[in-house]
Amino acid sequence: MDAGSQKVDLNALLALADKHEGSLPPIHLWEPETLMPQLFAIDRQGKWTHEGEPINRQALVKLFASILKKEGHDYYLITPHEKYPVLVEDVPFVIEHLVEKGRQSCFVTQMQDIIAIDGTLNTDLRPYDGNELPYIWVRDELWARVSRAVYYQLTSLESLTETGEGYSVSINNIAIPLSLKQ
Repeated sequence: MDAGSQKVDLNALLALADKHEGSLPPIHLWEPETLMPQLFAIDRQGKWTHEGEPINRQALVKLFASILKKEGHDYYLITPHEKYPVLVEDVPFVIEHLVEKGRQSCFVTQMQDIIAIDGTLNTDLRPYDGNELPYIWVRDELWARVSRAVYYQLTSLESLTETGEGYSVSINNIAIPLSLKQ
């Protein structure tokens, strides 16, 4: 993972992950002054690359996702001493599953983030490929787009209703907008 004379210190990142195992690192407390070159990107499908090459180690991608921060319209990997710009084509996460966890329905991202469908769920409809798709708040300023498979799963639920603005589905008495009327 070399970028000229700049290197990503994987050992430091892995040590950081071990220190915060089971929880997210406190990136909200870190204000690194060193801005590194842009080496990372996340495509529209939520796939991560480094210098244009796919990052295939899921554990490493999950580590990077745990230190991802949005500042304004820009995304960065944040460490206590450095920050790396990340080019994000749409949003960094994709909702890949709708599951039941006990009596609770949840969305699950490609990073295995679990988002409970309850009163804290924050949703938004945004344009994507000429359609309006639901986006789900994950944490901080980070959002996930609902995948096509989950979208179709949602539209097949019996609670699908037409509203004045479009269509929505109700899960755990929480309305999730699916589309706007054209």
